[in-house]
Amino acid sequence: MKIMLDDGLSISPGTGIGAMTRTLFSALKKASESDEIEMVENAFFEKIKPSLLRRGLYFLWLNTFFPQYLKNKNPSIVHFMNYLLPSAKPKGIKYIATIHDLGVLHHPEFFIRSYVFYGKWTIHTTVKHADLIITLSQFMKEKIIELFSIPWEKVYAIPDAIHEAFFVSPKNLSIGMRSDLSEKFGIKRDFLLFVGKLEKRKNILTLLKAFNEVRKNWNLQLALVGKPGFQFQLISDFIERNNMERDVVILQGVSLKELVFLYDSARLFIFPSFYEGFGLPLAEAMSRGLPIIASKIPTSIEVCGDAAQTYGEPSDHTSLAAKISAALNDRSLCERLAAKGLIQAKRFSPEEIARQHLEVYRRLLGYNLGLSVNLNTQ
Repeated sequence: MKIMLDDGLSISPGTGIGAMTRTLFSALKKASESDEIEMVENAFFEKIKPSLLRRGLYFLWLNTFFPQYLKNKNPSIVHFMNYLLPSAKPKGIKYIATIHDLGVLHHPEFFIRSYVFYGKWTIHTTVKHADLIITLSQFMKEKIIELFSIPWEKVYAIPDAIHEAFFVSPKNLSIGMRSDLSEKFGIKRDFLLFVGKLEKRKNILTLLKAFNEVRKNWNLQLALVGKPGFQFQLISDFIERNNMERDVVILQGVSLKELVFLYDSARLFIFPSFYEGFGLPLAEAMSRGLPIIASKIPTSIEVCGDAAQTYGEPSDHTSLAAKISAALNDRSLCERLAAKGLIQAKRFSPEEIARQHLEVYRRLLGYNLGLSVNLNTQ
């Protein structure tokens, strides 16, 4: 069995779908000695900076030169990790597509208008041409089946894998890394942590409003780790308007090692998102024993189970502030959440996620597995 992974337009290996693809690629290589696992090579697109031009050229490449590229490679399966796949398919090759979420369909207000158009078209095209679909949660699986009226057995729910560094990096902090909190990151006090794109969908304004209440009684900082996204200006304006520049730090270009360190150093992880297809930062936080407070949305509950404190309406900053204050005052609660999180995070280890993908690949090819695995039985 020869499997090829394509991360599409996510050409940056350290972030987003690019990082997710490479984590899975590495785990699959380790998990299967008998199969060939390769990445689709499209280094040409790294040189193209305007995203709209890159997107257009990539689409053109997929639907012109890519089928011949596949004929030369002759894989059994091509797994497209970033929604888009070509309409043409060489004989004997199966296409799998990962659909991360349906945000552009259910919540178009969270995206720029041009991306909504592109995203809707891409998802519909992918559902039409894929032999099998993988999504990241049972919640998403049910929504895809409901929306597109496709067979239950055509969609599998397999979560994101946490990078192995989160499981092998030592918890104890080095002197050099401690100094980075102050010198590099500008973090000089205890802090709360958020990780994710700084955009409207992630509900950062509600987090800032809640933190503005919490900091009246606690000498804390808030670290926002991620790239600016849709309507980021509203976030920066709120910080400036409420004189929060000394208490809120925005960190971009954080390395994997530094990210693990930040999870290890924070008091609480806050994830107030309006909508998620999965929520990998939740799994990462659990893997480092960091107590979590999250909005009460289906995927947060599915990912964390009872290893997180949730609050009701995502935009209710008063409720979020109360949950944060209560956790800061209750060490035993934080210890219980941390312990449960460490157990829950094992569900998302690279080894486990690679095993689930390999089983789905083999099922698609009609292999008789003889395995007893609880995949998509709900």
